Amino acid sequence: MSNVFVSLGTNLGNKQLNLIQAIAQIELKIGTIAQKSSIYKTEPWGYQSFNNFLNQVICVETTLSPNEVLHNLLQIEKNMGRVRASADYEDRIIDLDILLYDEIIINQPELKIPHPNMHLRQFILEPLSELQPMLTHPKLNQSILALLKGLKQQ
Repeated sequence: MSNVFVSLGTNLGNKQLNLIQAIAQIELKIGTIAQKSSIYKTEPWGYQSFNNFLNQVICVETTLSPNEVLHNLLQIEKNMGRVRASADYEDRIIDLDILLYDEIIINQPELKIPHPNMHLRQFILEPLSELQPMLTHPKLNQSILALLKGLKQQ
């Protein structure tokens, strides 16, 4: 059994319901939800929008491989109505990203673990530190809490 940390974000439609539905689908298709952070209201990151996000991080216990988890997350996004119109950041009904998968490091064109920008995003580090503050980033060798504190100091 492996632990995979997944970030969820939504800024369109019924945001609370989007998170609930995504988590229910993750539990059906990927594994048992071991932990859920609080829900955080945040401004868009990387682009301008009037629609604020709701963000959350969950820990899922799974027997699936990282690539199988990714495939299922992309399918859940598609089933919920996510359309990837461009490579740029944009408003979305749901965004599901693998942050960490055990201590594995993967650098494939379609899958990068740990998530390459997670250490730069407070909306990821805060809910993740709520769940596992002393969890170590496998590339940066710092705890999630230390990364969060460093980001806040900037």
